Amino acid sequence: MIQIIQNEKDWTNFLQATKNFDFYHTYEYHKVRLKYGEEPWLISYTDANTKIALPFVKRQIFDTEFFDLTSVHGYLGPASKLDAENFDPSKFKGEFEKLLQKENIVSVFSKLNPYINHQESVLDKLGTIEQVGELLYIDLTTDAVLQRQAYRKSVKNDVNKLRRSFTVRIAQTKEDIEAFIGIYLETMERVSADERFILGQDYFDILTKSKNFEAKILLVVSNSTGEIAAGSLSIITNGIVQGELMGTKNKFLPMSPAKLLYDEIRLLANDLNLKYLNYGGGAGGREGSLYMMKSGFSKNHIPFKVWKYVVDPIAYDSLVPKKGKIKSNNFFPLYRS
Repeated sequence: MIQIIQNEKDWTNFLQATKNFDFYHTYEYHKVRLKYGEEPWLISYTDANTKIALPFVKRQIFDTEFFDLTSVHGYLGPASKLDAENFDPSKFKGEFEKLLQKENIVSVFSKLNPYINHQESVLDKLGTIEQVGELLYIDLTTDAVLQRQAYRKSVKNDVNKLRRSFTVRIAQTKEDIEAFIGIYLETMERVSADERFILGQDYFDILTKSKNFEAKILLVVSNSTGEIAAGSLSIITNGIVQGELMGTKNKFLPMSPAKLLYDEIRLLANDLNLKYLNYGGGAGGREGSLYMMKSGFSKNHIPFKVWKYVVDPIAYDSLVPKKGKIKSNNFFPLYRS
């Protein structure tokens, strides 16, 4: 059976039944990330002991009768409880395609989550899966001492030096959270961030109060003045830690206190006996400055992949502007380039 779920209760219940999801898959996260005119969709599929949950954002394509599905910011793809012996991918494919055609869906796009099992098995023969980069992560099941030994020597020295001037604590009060939000927004203004990263109070309220995952805000505090210098928001779900947001107050930038947060998130994750700490990537891949900085904390790379699926090739081609060299562009879907 396949159906579309759009209410929070049923979305949450079905997702939890898979026991194999990240916080990006949740209704709460979709709620705070939706843009005007977008709809949250969870396509649920059940067959015997198999459950597959595919979260999307549904968008109208311009002023046409057609729609497409995409993923919110983050790492998604299907969350599933797969009965490997009895799962029939052709049956799932048939029901999935029939549903999309009925709903006038032209194309589907999703960023995949490398820490969620069975994603490529579920999506087999449905469009294409492409590697578009790499993510840095720490395998938290390895010895904590070995994790730190993998740090770049200069990073170890920086962390040791920072610990003499700063202390890290978990945000506990409303004032702590407000202080972090202020630092984060100050950081976004400094780097002229895209508007999708300018997050309002609702974002933090909903994520910090969710029962489907645990939000941890860490604050770096100056030992000499007691002033909060930097902070981070990490989200813990089913053994996965995502370093979601981070910011540094302008006056403390020369000291780079955020480096201390990368180490503290790892220590916290080890204390909680978690599995993976995702540091993510950065613009420019391995050549980008953010990626280079993160690589000082881990040498582990994992492929970052996306899923592209043209459901209705005729409608898709009719929507793509016929101009220039647009068809050599890797952007997907092309009609939104």
